[in-house]
Amino acid sequence: MGDEQRILVAGAGPVGLTAALALSRAGMKVALFERRDSANQTSLASTFHSPTIEMLEDLGAARGLLRHGQQVPAISYFDQGRLAVRLDMSLLAAQTRHPGRWHYEQGRLCLDILTLLRGMPNVALHFGAPVKAVTTLADTVELQLENGTVERGAFMVAADGARSTVRESLGISFEGIDYPARVLRIMTSADLRRFLPQAEPISYLYCGERSVSLLKMPDVWRIVYRLGTDESAESALDDARIRQRLADTFGPFIGAAAPSAAAAQLPVTYKDVYSASRRVAGAWRAGRVLLAGDAVHVTNTRGGMNMNCGIHDAVAAAHAIVNAMHAGADPDAPLQAYAAERAGVAREQLIPRTDGNISAGRTRLEQMQSLAADPAALTAYLTRASMLDMLPACHQPRHRESTH
Repeated sequence: MGDEQRILVAGAGPVGLTAALALSRAGMKVALFERRDSANQTSLASTFHSPTIEMLEDLGAARGLLRHGQQVPAISYFDQGRLAVRLDMSLLAAQTRHPGRWHYEQGRLCLDILTLLRGMPNVALHFGAPVKAVTTLADTVELQLENGTVERGAFMVAADGARSTVRESLGISFEGIDYPARVLRIMTSADLRRFLPQAEPISYLYCGERSVSLLKMPDVWRIVYRLGTDESAESALDDARIRQRLADTFGPFIGAAAPSAAAAQLPVTYKDVYSASRRVAGAWRAGRVLLAGDAVHVTNTRGGMNMNCGIHDAVAAAHAIVNAMHAGADPDAPLQAYAAERAGVAREQLIPRTDGNISAGRTRLEQMQSLAADPAALTAYLTRASMLDMLPACHQPRHRESTH
């Protein structure tokens, strides 16, 4: 198989790496190009939903996640210091072999997949190779690197992030808005169940209209606050302000007598402030180039859906390209089907659903309490929250006992 028959992939994040792995598992020759000198290890997305785990498992890439990740068997909601409702993820057992969620740093998944790709003779990895421009021709794709090198392939998956050079080179729009509220993320190595014995690995703490999210990772807890529009990042990251915020958060659970002293015992191992956007690309395809992941959709982090949707894009894009390779002179149909399906998922399900996750306020707590009293309604809700109704058409879940 010559270079003209290989598949080009731009981006070595979880989406690009998944696409490269899916293509290589299907027997394609793959060349991956990443502008960084290594895979991005920044602490970013960490939630993996049931269908995503199944897809990664089918590709042989879920072993690290299932062995070393944090399983989430239930979600808890607290109101004014008391457990208000617990949502049991085992209700999904009839729909997936992995009911529940797992928490695992996306950077660790990237390293897991890279290890697999480095052992595959049909994969070439090019780091420190930023893309400058892409041209899609009748039967090839030409990729120009910033060093002047031109690479050619039969098709391409562009998974080079929200600031995608490939998307911009192809003249595809990326319209949307910036969410007004920024997010403060604090990580602590302390076990927060010392304060909240009933806390699940995903817990939401409500006090009036305000809520705080707690996520248990394998080695730390993430504590997530949504900041007011009038609070600066510098103020939010101030040590004294963080201590006071932690005292206010956990005081109701440990008694008002000494919340500040208890908060002072929480070691803060990491803190940052980040913003989020809601943007959708004008097209998922340009000729023989398929776009995936953040290159075509970004949204807020609550519910952990955007990266998962990107991994689903990657699996669907690889499936479409394999079908196109086998289609001979007319590869258009599978590529167009990919573009139509994934654009519809992003615009009609991903974006409205993630927006709904942050807009409900205290009404959301009341909705969860109502759902918990109706198993059928709760199962339907958990199905949507776990993205089991957003599966790519090419993915057929296999309901069997997990072997991890």
